[in-house]
Amino acid sequence: MENDQLRRRNEELEKALRESKEREAITRHELQGVLHKLRIAEEAEEMLCSQLGELEAEAVHQARAYNARIVSLMDQLSLSQQLTTFLLRRPTGLTAPALWHQYVALDLVTAGVQSSNPVKSNRLTVSVARNRRVNLTAGKDEQSKA
Repeated sequence: MENDQLRRRNEELEKALRESKEREAITRHELQGVLHKLRIAEEAEEMLCSQLGELEAEAVHQARAYNARIVSLMDQLSLSQQLTTFLLRRPTGLTAPALWHQYVALDLVTAGVQSSNPVKSNRLTVSVARNRRVNLTAGKDEQSKA
């Protein structure tokens, strides 16, 4: 009788051991899956960080280009204002319509506006019929024969 109890107890323990080993195997398998997912997530994180760095560099480049464009537009606006001031003064005494017909070409030149390193130089050149040039530099006008 005692042998039967020991045998049943032994069978119960062996069964519990088998179940425990099965649970351990399942848990190991799940752990391996989780570790694999973790490696994939770490690789994805590295890739995203790399892409983010590239995007930040591109954003800085675009911001610099945008800033250069703003500076260029500000220079053009300044030159336009200088031209407007010049036209309003009308040193020849012509009326506005007559003055309009006198101008053959208008050439706004800003040294270095199109280059990547703009030069701080504003020059306004107005070509007039009869080969006269009016140069506005730093807000002062000069008239000369070309």
